[in-house]
Amino acid sequence: MNTQIYYSFNILIFAALILIVGLIKPKWILLWMDKPSRIPIVVVASALIMVGMVMFGEGNKKMKEEQAQKARLQQLEAAAGKGETPAVPAPAASPAPTPAPAPSQSPTPSPAQAPVPTPAPAPAPAPAAQ
Repeated sequence: MNTQIYYSFNILIFAALILIVGLIKPKWILLWMDKPSRIPIVVVASALIMVGMVMFGEGNKKMKEEQAQKARLQQLEAAAGKGETPAVPAPAASPAPTPAPAPSQSPTPSPAQAPVPTPAPAPAPAPAAQ
């Protein structure tokens, strides 16, 4: 058994003992308080239960990964013993990326940026006749 699972069981048993004893006689757990209430007992026991459950889950996940790795190793050894080439899954082919279109060299105005015509200069006044 995985040591992490072993420690998680110990923490869960410890949390259950704290919860049971603390709900019956809170003074036995909270020695430093004059009038201890049961709420801190429930909070501490709940936190320990959560820690124990997370440790159990992580230890179980680690144990399954180790078992899967052992099974793969045994398959490879069996294939090598028979003289076969082991079936290694090929990586999935990914589609080739398409290049983005290159911007044109001559800038063309977009319809939203149509050029604004500039007004022509006014003609100069004609000299007065004398």
